[in-house]
Amino acid sequence: MRKWLPIALVACVMSHAPSRAAVNHTAKIPTDIVIEASRPCAFFLLTGVTVADPNVASIAASWFAIPVTHPAFSQVIAILMTARVSNLPVSVKTTGGLACGFAGVDQVVLL
Repeated sequence: MRKWLPIALVACVMSHAPSRAAVNHTAKIPTDIVIEASRPCAFFLLTGVTVADPNVASIAASWFAIPVTHPAFSQVIAILMTARVSNLPVSVKTTGGLACGFAGVDQVVLL
């Protein structure tokens, strides 16, 4: 029995890869929103944000992306468009990973 314990511990440690930390941007106003039918994501910028998520490497570091497969895709787009037109701030939380080559979005909240 003692022989298997170190192997089991190593397997548990190796199966839990460290996750990247999400980044929060609060009280920012969306500026550009790009939605193309041919793309699997929608893209947007926020005022004053030069790096959307420092955890991910991206060519266009200030862009956020939300996949059309996101469970709240339609609601997020509606919030972004409402905020853009009304000049209202939003809070954006990233996933800590990439979506379509840009900083992935977990949630958007209208403030």
